[in-house]
Amino acid sequence: MAKRAQAAMNANGSAILIIIVTALIVLYILFLPPQDRAELLGETSGIESNGGWGSNGDAGTAPSTTLLLENVGSVDYQSSDEHYHTIPSFRIGTKTEGGILKNIDSLYVKSSVFETIIENITFRIDPDVTSDARFSFNVDQQASGRLMVVLNGKQIIDKEYLPSSSQYIDLPGEQLQAFNVLTIGVSTPGWAFWRMHEYQLSTLQITGDVKDLTGAQAMQSFILDDEEVDSLDRASLRFYADCTPSETGRLTIKVNGRTVFSGYADCGVLNTVELDRRMLDWGQNEVSFITEEGTYLITNIDVKTELEEPVYPIYYFDIDSVYFTEEGGDEDAVCGEVDGECPDDCSPDVDKDCCFEEDDDYYWCDLETAQLGDRCVSFVTASTCSRCGSGYEDEHGKAPAVCEEWCGDDHDGDCPLGCSKYIDRDCCFEDWDENYWCDDIPLGRPLSAVCKPGVEPDERSACPDRYYNKDGRHLSYTADDEDEESEEELRGEYEAVMELEFPNTDLKSATLVVNGRDVGLKTYDTSWSWDISDYVRSGPNSVQVVPGRSIDITSLKVSVKRQ
Repeated sequence: MAKRAQAAMNANGSAILIIIVTALIVLYILFLPPQDRAELLGETSGIESNGGWGSNGDAGTAPSTTLLLENVGSVDYQSSDEHYHTIPSFRIGTKTEGGILKNIDSLYVKSSVFETIIENITFRIDPDVTSDARFSFNVDQQASGRLMVVLNGKQIIDKEYLPSSSQYIDLPGEQLQAFNVLTIGVSTPGWAFWRMHEYQLSTLQITGDVKDLTGAQAMQSFILDDEEVDSLDRASLRFYADCTPSETGRLTIKVNGRTVFSGYADCGVLNTVELDRRMLDWGQNEVSFITEEGTYLITNIDVKTELEEPVYPIYYFDIDSVYFTEEGGDEDAVCGEVDGECPDDCSPDVDKDCCFEEDDDYYWCDLETAQLGDRCVSFVTASTCSRCGSGYEDEHGKAPAVCEEWCGDDHDGDCPLGCSKYIDRDCCFEDWDENYWCDDIPLGRPLSAVCKPGVEPDERSACPDRYYNKDGRHLSYTADDEDEESEEELRGEYEAVMELEFPNTDLKSATLVVNGRDVGLKTYDTSWSWDISDYVRSGPNSVQVVPGRSIDITSLKVSVKRQ
């Protein structure tokens, strides 16, 4: 019995110890941070898969999360809103020449009591191109009575002609038809039954002026691709007509068989004809010019197409405010920095802001000069231009007149031979038209930071007035563009990353517009990423893909990651 009691007491002691240890473990788990407790117990955290938060989410425990994942596919590039399709020059014209429409060697007509002989002459013409038709003949010795001529049933002559004479009769143009009958006869002798009237005619001809239209028409073509036709907003045909107004007739223009103009073109000036975009097709389109009269030299011909603004894909994502913190307040001005302020006791020869505060007509040199006092100067002469290695400039960034077209003149549109791309903006964009340029030497950066093919996020704030590209699009905002009283920033332990995957190693060129701010992309790699921590904000965000050339994108991903 004693042994049994001793065993029971030992069992009770062990149970109490287990209970105490279990209670300590539970208390330890309860006092762990929520994220560590979730990891220990194999539970999910308070964040939802779409970036939303559960009831237990807070700033200290926000995990990494994917905010956006899209299979983008192909994004086609539209190089310009306007396209010009040139057409070679050509000449069109008509040529009018006299011609023989009908030729008969001889003809005899007679009228008596016992016999009447009448002759018919038939001939064909094109009334649209035939003018000044004439019937000519020779009268031989046999000539008595009145010669009678009828054209298409209407008498045009009833006249006596002398023997051995040459005659002609104008044929009225309004009576001419495509098929014509000219009837020749002679008047009757009347009561003098013993008489006979007759005419022997020879060398009979029907002649006229015939307009040659073989060179009156020209047809040319131009090609539109399907993307251009799909985006077409307006189209117009433009040309110059070299002609003499008094010698030319109506000009007709047809596009794909439809008449778009019929009238008298203005000679020597630019003619513009608006086209119905519905008459244009993808592939080959035909344009015809036809003149009724005279000669036209048609030059400087083009079809101008204006396209609708391209709609490039935009994707949206939300970020919870738990990832952000707010900072406020302005920093004090620093002597030597281009920050828009001149600190007290700062020399104009050290600080650009102080230089122009001293006098807004002064000139400034971005690089330090060899001699003290040469950096901020009141005037510049041709002999002192070389004292500034980056080129003197006024308050608006323009070179003095005596230093124009020197290396460092950013507004002359030319890169002088041997000039560095870090000194002259024109040289920067000539080196590569997708480079970014900073008008001042970025704060705390070397001279090579002035012209860059791409700018890291932590470098952008170093350029006082923002980096920009050849088209003038700025890469990032200055502090003045933000709300300085309440500037929202991503918390230091997180970073927002944009990642793209591509199906090939072709050159990819695009601009990713994140909340209105540009990120340049240029790569041959199959993957690319960029830190967009400075671009995002709490709540709704957007990213748009603007291609620099047609591009295939496998996926676009935006995520917030714990650093």
